[in-house]
Amino acid sequence: MKGYVEQALTELEHILTNKRHQSAPSRITRPDYGATIQYVQDDNGEPVNEQRIRKIQHAVGKFLYYARAIDVTMQHAVNDIGTKAKNATTSNKSAVQYFLDYAYHNRDAEIIFRASDMILQSDSDAAYLVMPEARSRAGGYHFLGSKDHTLFNGAIYVLARVIKNVMASAMEAEVSALYENAQKIMEF
Repeated sequence: MKGYVEQALTELEHILTNKRHQSAPSRITRPDYGATIQYVQDDNGEPVNEQRIRKIQHAVGKFLYYARAIDVTMQHAVNDIGTKAKNATTSNKSAVQYFLDYAYHNRDAEIIFRASDMILQSDSDAAYLVMPEARSRAGGYHFLGSKDHTLFNGAIYVLARVIKNVMASAMEAEVSALYENAQKIMEF
């Protein structure tokens, strides 16, 4: 899909805000080292107007397909921006700018598929209490590999979503993510 990102950035009228190369699709929240409890950062930004909300939703819609089909590194950021788009604030606007800068610097992603034994393999993970309202995230990477587990092909499906229920422990979050990934495997 050569040229898709450039066309999307032109359509979104994106102006590069940071000339420095962006290595990640979203900003990293540094952990509070030494603290026994890690708190989720509250969004203290000012609400944005309806026109800005529509622009954020347009950006999410434009990159959702590309993130699922080609560049899976973008999927978490697009998902995160999309979940906050309805009640967007100035910090969401900043997150979109950061993401679009990343997209500008990583325009032509490629997926490589190699010949394999076509064994469906999956990696599952969860992040416990990383979202507001005591919610957790589920993640998974499904690909076709080899019997000896040495071949790592491009993804056929990537799971990146917020777990709907509040989990009581990290183990429950991991089991929930594993369950969601197993459901996807059964669909294949």
